[in-house]
Amino acid sequence: KSIKKALSEFRRTHYDSWHEHREKFTEDQLVILADVLISPSYYA
Repeated sequence: KSIKKALSEFRRTHYDSWHEHREKFTEDQLVILADVLISPSYYA
């Protein structure tokens, strides 16, 4: 849970320049970030 909180905080504090930071991640890392940061659907 603390990892998710840290990643959420990073994304929130770097939102304005996310397009620049995004380029530093690999495609696999971006997929993992999306999996962690996007809440699973209640109905899934």
